[in-house]
Amino acid sequence: MQRYNRKAVVNRYANNYRSPQYHTTRNETKLVYVRALPKDVKHGMEIYKRSQAIINKQVNELHKSKPSCQSWLNNYDHFKELKYVNYEISNTLTQYVSSYITKIKDHYLNLSKKSNSLLNEKIEKFNKEWIGNHRNHKLPIDLTGKKVKVEEQTILDKEYLKLYSTLKRDHVPTVYCSPKGDPSQWDYLKNSIENISKKNTICFSFDIEAFEKDNKIITEIGISIYDPRENIHSINPILRNYHLIVSESLSLINKNWVLDMKECFLLGESLVLPLRQCVEFIQNLINFYMVYDPKTSGSWKRAFVGHNIEGDFKWLRSIGVVLPETKSASDLSQSTETESSPTTIVMDTMKIYSAFYGKEGCSLGKILRLFKLPHAFLHNAGNDAYYTLRLLLHLCDVNTRVQCSLDDIEMFQSKAKQLLDRSKEEDKIIPMSYPLTIKSNKQTNNNDSYRKKKDLVPQTEFGGSQWFDDAKDAFESTIESKNNIFKDI
Repeated sequence: MQRYNRKAVVNRYANNYRSPQYHTTRNETKLVYVRALPKDVKHGMEIYKRSQAIINKQVNELHKSKPSCQSWLNNYDHFKELKYVNYEISNTLTQYVSSYITKIKDHYLNLSKKSNSLLNEKIEKFNKEWIGNHRNHKLPIDLTGKKVKVEEQTILDKEYLKLYSTLKRDHVPTVYCSPKGDPSQWDYLKNSIENISKKNTICFSFDIEAFEKDNKIITEIGISIYDPRENIHSINPILRNYHLIVSESLSLINKNWVLDMKECFLLGESLVLPLRQCVEFIQNLINFYMVYDPKTSGSWKRAFVGHNIEGDFKWLRSIGVVLPETKSASDLSQSTETESSPTTIVMDTMKIYSAFYGKEGCSLGKILRLFKLPHAFLHNAGNDAYYTLRLLLHLCDVNTRVQCSLDDIEMFQSKAKQLLDRSKEEDKIIPMSYPLTIKSNKQTNNNDSYRKKKDLVPQTEFGGSQWFDDAKDAFESTIESKNNIFKDI
């Protein structure tokens, strides 16, 4: 069998690569390929900071105001009709979810008891062996697990504590979410599972990418929305996905800490907008999906979703986005959840994952890999917002948890440790498409019979990027059909 020559394949395609010509006022600036980008659009750190300064003058006043339910999404028939869809409680589904919660509560209590007993046996055995090898050394830890003060630790103490910590870290299963452990953590998981599985929560997932040389500068905003009102009769979940690229930071490229993936949105067309218009785009989505409107149905809960979400909240507030008051999923009380007092909650996939499986290897990419959820081009804000939402649905849907054995903590903790160990030892795999996006070959072919092939543009073969100077126009471009063709049927 002929051996696959990867280098030859890459070089063959690289011969046809030519750097695309961008609409830019500075020839040395490298931009993503943007359709209809005006030649006079300015970008760079100083340009961004000027736009940010203009917005900052209004930020304090904006944050004093209450979030409004006014949104130009209300002008479109489809979205206007959604606001009047009521949530209908399914007794069968409610019983199914409640039964599951009861079972896993008992399961984690029993598992925690067995796990602690096994861990204590391991520690006791380890201590006996240590004392046997170091007869004159007093253990630097008491029966409660309290360590001696740092300044009082000897070299032997530090060696013991290192081995002791490794023993506890490598112990599986470790139950972090026992109902008898941290009640607030258990409530967080229980309420997150109930809200997703009962299909009564509108989920607004978002992700922010910032410039690595100045984290105050936002380069991309990704949004992915799961609205159960659009999925009542749907087998295939309908998600609305948006990827905004801030035009003022268009030329700011990340390359030292993470790869810049702003041109690799997999779920449609990237929308290139001025910062002020990005804010308007986001605010109108939040006003429609996340703000309670007393004139319409208030029977739906609302949740902001993110992976380590607090930093993303700060970024949104820094550019003047007004957010409704939120509560953690652990703070919910069934007795106070009524139609007249809706709750906007926060569900953090990093927190949910850590509570089930531990804090090691809890980056978004590692978790997606662990659960075999398809993904590519991470660190594109639009992709990450979508993957975070899909991860939430995977972790919190009762049927998925049952069918995929997600409560087999020992199995998944063992797999997570294996993947983490492999990632430390193995080389990082880079897809073949990457060399094509960074290699430029200026050789020409003088053969007259040579048929010129198309130039290779360094972006994905999906939607690409489109310039808009108005947020509403950008939103309209994402609507497949503005009219309901079946409304007269």
